Amino acid sequence: MMVIGGRTNQVGEDVALEVYDTESSEWYKFRAIQRFRTAVWSIDTSVYVHGGFEHETPNIPINSISKIDATKLFANHPGLAAKVHPKTSKAGKDAGPKNAIRKNQNIYNIIETQEFRLANQAHIAMSLNAQGGQMESPAEDFSLMVRQISIDKLQEEPRKLGPNVKAPLIQKNHNESLYSLFIKDLLAPREGQAAIPLMRPFHIKKEQVLELINEVTQVFHAQPMLIKNLKPPIKIFGNLHGDYNDLMRFFDIWKAPQETGDICSFDYVFLGNYVDRGSQSLEVLCLLLSLKLKYPRQIFLLRGNHEDRNVNKYLGFGQECAARLNEDINDPNSVFQKMNDLFEWMPLGAVIADKMTQNRILCIHGGIGNSIVKLEDIDKIQRPLRVNLGSITDTVQQMAMDILWSDPTASDDILGMQVNVHRDPQRSNNIMCYGPDIVDKFLK
Repeated sequence: MMVIGGRTNQVGEDVALEVYDTESSEWYKFRAIQRFRTAVWSIDTSVYVHGGFEHETPNIPINSISKIDATKLFANHPGLAAKVHPKTSKAGKDAGPKNAIRKNQNIYNIIETQEFRLANQAHIAMSLNAQGGQMESPAEDFSLMVRQISIDKLQEEPRKLGPNVKAPLIQKNHNESLYSLFIKDLLAPREGQAAIPLMRPFHIKKEQVLELINEVTQVFHAQPMLIKNLKPPIKIFGNLHGDYNDLMRFFDIWKAPQETGDICSFDYVFLGNYVDRGSQSLEVLCLLLSLKLKYPRQIFLLRGNHEDRNVNKYLGFGQECAARLNEDINDPNSVFQKMNDLFEWMPLGAVIADKMTQNRILCIHGGIGNSIVKLEDIDKIQRPLRVNLGSITDTVQQMAMDILWSDPTASDDILGMQVNVHRDPQRSNNIMCYGPDIVDKFLK
């Protein structure tokens, strides 16, 4: 461990450059470098220190880079020198520590050809007084000021902050009060809370649900039909079917997508079928949509075959909206109709790409059927997409039907394509089962 200078309470006091040998538990002191508030990195046996302040001019930042040659710095300490560079030349030993620090060296060509090894987490901090304004209560939402993110998402951070990074970052944006309302209510701890009565009136105002739908629809507009190059680690959730308590159990056991959970380390992909069968589709949808609004590049909601007004009108969601929101679900301005309009903008697929292993995983709700040949087929499907569950009249409708409804064959012994008579006998000519040979052909 190398400690690069620093600052003490004594004005003008030199703080030595110190090295701690983790094997012998000994400290070694070298020539002082009077710097603090700096960036430090290492390449091979060289350590670089950029910026900072010196004691003589504590208010003027230093716009230079110092290079510390570890092979020369440790030349008079044989034990350390051997560990740093076992082939240290005699010239290096003779140089001694007095030549260790070389200022203003042009090292950019070196940096371009070297590979950095970085930590897997980064902390992003924001100023309390951006544009001269002050936060009314800093302790109220500290997460707005400091966030922890995965290092591979650091590159995306400037785009999240927008083109003008000097904007008042700690001010609440126009969406925050909306998604915070839902998240605070629906992502609350479950301990000691009684089960929610079935079909009770939905406790969040209909106008707020409609506003949430409108905001998230705009997010879906801006993202493609096929979400590409998601990076692991990532969590993938299957059918929820209106079972809000199951979703909360998942979050309780495996952590939730929030700052106190693991959103800093994991992205989330949900594979559709959020509604029907269960009695709390509204809770499931409103929670997931509010999380999508808060974390648009970390939460991904794919469409399932129940995200279709011709299906969910009769299998649970329609009845739930009518009973719990006291609305006419045939009204074009009802939550039921607006939510189904949103479903028609949901992406149909996502690809997880692992750079380390070169593996790619395609996530879709159903399957590839007999119409999906390559990833571009999915990406080219236009939205809003209303699926025709009757007779199929074009290739796009068949691809949508396959992605949302097709299944693998009953076993890997069954090859080729066959009509899926178990899925829906009335539409059996349009819904297919595909064998492992079809999968292999698609992957190739």
